[in-house]
Formats: sequence, structure tokens, C-alpha cells
Amino acid sequence: MRMLGCKSLGELQIATLKRIMHDSTYMNSLHSLVSENVVFFSSAINKSASDKWIDICDYEDSYLKTSYLQSPKVVFENINDAMIYKKVCEWYLYQVLELNSYKVSFEPINGGGDTTANVCESLLKEGIAFSVCDSDKKSPSCEVGETARKTKEVFSKYGRSSNFILIEAHEVENLIPLDLYKECAREQQMPIINFLEKAVGLQPCCYGYFDMKKSFKYKEIWGGNKTYSDYWRCIFERVELEGFEIGESRINQSDEGVKVNGTILNNLSVVSKFAAQKLSSMRVEELKLNGVERTWNEIGVKLFDWFVSHDKIRL
Repeated sequence: MRMLGCKSLGELQIATLKRIMHDSTYMNSLHSLVSENVVFFSSAINKSASDKWIDICDYEDSYLKTSYLQSPKVVFENINDAMIYKKVCEWYLYQVLELNSYKVSFEPINGGGDTTANVCESLLKEGIAFSVCDSDKKSPSCEVGETARKTKEVFSKYGRSSNFILIEAHEVENLIPLDLYKECAREQQMPIINFLEKAVGLQPCCYGYFDMKKSFKYKEIWGGNKTYSDYWRCIFERVELEGFEIGESRINQSDEGVKVNGTILNNLSVVSKFAAQKLSSMRVEELKLNGVERTWNEIGVKLFDWFVSHDKIRL
């Protein structure tokens, strides 16, 4: 109310403030849904304020603009990952919380794969930044990949550990619902789709650890002692599909098409691009999240906390 009496405000600024005041009761309902609230004030108007409040009197200050007054920057390993995470945010906002008057707003930054940690550090030196990394894990017991580990260390170094998310999935492609892969797959890719449908029925969480880009080689599962070998061997040997029969007994034979260095099933590296594009264009009410709903919910909680924003103010 006191700001409305400020003589330096123009008509547009006054109209904007009145609209914010009108919506303030509804906006206050967000306080219980986010983990942290920030209070802004102008020392030119309010002389008494808490030490925890943020003074925006000098709103041209570069740190203030970068950290608080512009869209928050979030670093993804690949810039194309952003469209999947935006859809996760939309789903959580509109389908779970049913907050149709809000959106999420952020500026996606390309981490460039293994340079993600360096990109994050450059941004953190200048202000506040966020990052989301996939785990690269091929089973629940695998170690986290080097990119995610280094990026997490950078955020810890700058006291911003809560600004980093490690998703419990091998790669972002594992967040795409299986039904979308099925819709976009060609005939030669259907064996792996059928396998995943059966595998998820046996072990629901395995979908998040399957290597969509490369699949698995026979020698990884039956001929090696990798951390994920036992995990996937058990699943492969339990899946029952017509024309699909693999196991150690077959690997030791010289059957045509069964090679130790060969891939067990075709991968989904090509179809994943089409599935991601289809996902980004779908309405959230059309989505069927078989196998990924729990992971989407976990990610949505965090991204909503970081990036929830009021819709554009139309005067």
C-alpha cells in the first residue's frame, strides 16, 4: 500500500502493483507449498526491514538482476533435456497441484555433457544457478556417473547443494513414458519395447536403469562381473516373449545371431528423439506415465519449488 503513494511510479507500475495486491491472497497460498520464501523490499520506501529481506532499491545491480530479478538459470547436460523437464513441471503443476494460474519459469543453459560442472561453476561465481543431472546408473547399486558427481561437488563447494538435483534414472530418456516409445517405434524396434513392457511388470523400477541409447551386450550381462550384470541377468532370464530366448546356455553355443560382443536387443536412440518431441507437444491430461510417474513426481516437487511463477500480468 505504501508503494502506491510513491511519486516516482508511473501509471503502468501503479496498475501492476494494484494487480499484484489483488492477487496477493491467492499468491499467499503458495507459501505452504514451497520450502523457502524470499521477501523483497526497497530501502527507499521501507526503512525498517529484516536482515533476511533482500533490498531491490538498486535493481540495476548485476548480482541482484542475475540472481533474483531475471529468470533463474538451470544447467542441463544437454539443452534438449529442457523440453522434457518442462513437461514434467507442467504435469506436476496442473495435474498434481491443480494450480492453473501459475507456471514454471527458467532459462535453460547447455552444460555440454562432461563440461556441465565447469558451466555451473562459472554461473555460481556470478550469482545463483541450478542444475539437473541424470545418474548414469544401470542398476540401483551402481555408482553415480562422473558428470553428476563433479557437478554435485561444485554446488557443495559454493554452499548451494539444495540447488542440484540428481535424478534416479540412467539418462533423461528414461523419463519418457514407455507408451510414447511404443507409439513412435518401427517394427524392428518392437522387440525391445515388448521386452521392457514385460520387464517393468517383473521389476517396475528397472525401466529407469535401462540403457536406451546402447541397450546391453551379451558379454556385459552373461560374460562380465559389472555391478549391473546380476541385476539385469535375472530380468532377462525371467522375461518370456515369443521368439525371445536368451541365457548363458545359448551364449555358449554358436547359434547364428548370438554373439558375445553383440547387442541383446536393438536400442532406442533414434526413436527417443521422436518420442521426446511428441512428449513436448502433448497436453498433460493426455499423458500416461506408466513406469515413470513416481520419478516425475519426485522431480516435479523440486522444480516447482525452484521455478514456480505467476502467469503474465495482463493489464
